[in-house]
Amino acid sequence: LFNKSFLFTFVMHFEIALILISVLALITSSAGFLGALRENVFFLRVYHVGIVIFLGSDAIVAFLVAFLPHVLRNFIKRGGYVDFITSYRESPDLQNIIDNLQETLRCCGLSRDSFRDWELNDYFRCLDANPSRERCGVPASCCRVNNTATNPPNALCGSGILLTDEQNAWENIYTRSCADAALSYFRHHMLDYILICVTLALFMVFLLVTSVILLDDIKNMRLIYSTYYGILARGQEGMKRANVSLPASPKAGTPLGEDDAVMKALRHHIGRAHSVA
Repeated sequence: LFNKSFLFTFVMHFEIALILISVLALITSSAGFLGALRENVFFLRVYHVGIVIFLGSDAIVAFLVAFLPHVLRNFIKRGGYVDFITSYRESPDLQNIIDNLQETLRCCGLSRDSFRDWELNDYFRCLDANPSRERCGVPASCCRVNNTATNPPNALCGSGILLTDEQNAWENIYTRSCADAALSYFRHHMLDYILICVTLALFMVFLLVTSVILLDDIKNMRLIYSTYYGILARGQEGMKRANVSLPASPKAGTPLGEDDAVMKALRHHIGRAHSVA
């Protein structure tokens, strides 16, 4: 499902995705506000398009969450994790992401090989020709931490781990694969994430339905006004052709009689306009 270069690029430039989402949300909300305030059909249609885009994105996220174990398994099988391991020291942002992942999930390494994945990184590769002081080690985020925030791991606590077997490594670092830890985490929280996606989808459907109702009301009012003023304009044209002129406005409080010439002319021409319409 994911090309490894695409996923790596996406993670490395995730801020671009956040900016695009923020801009789209700003445009959508502004269009909805202006459309409702000014009863503008164009802005309301832009609002509809934005809501539909967010609904589609929400459905995609829900799908990925539901099928994440399968997606992650294929990603690891295809070696998509290698770019993340080899670029660990090249990008501070990527380093922080991986460190936070390993500390939060208490794991080390991204594939089934667990902590031995770090053999792929030039800084940790266990070769005599490697001048790095971290040679044959793993990142400090792999190290076990006591149940106190006042005792953080030493920066070189993972030194020499790649020279030991898994049993001895277990005493100093987390030997669980981050892939297994992530799968376990999402299995336990999958229902929560799906419920969040469904709640957001229902809320957006509610917004879409209310805006569609508002748009229909605006269209109906425009149709009523255009019909009314069209009939009025045709009535006025008919009165002009019949050489009927309106007298001066009566004084306030003076009732119009049934035999008033203006009332007769208005009823006559409005009736004709209705029959034509």
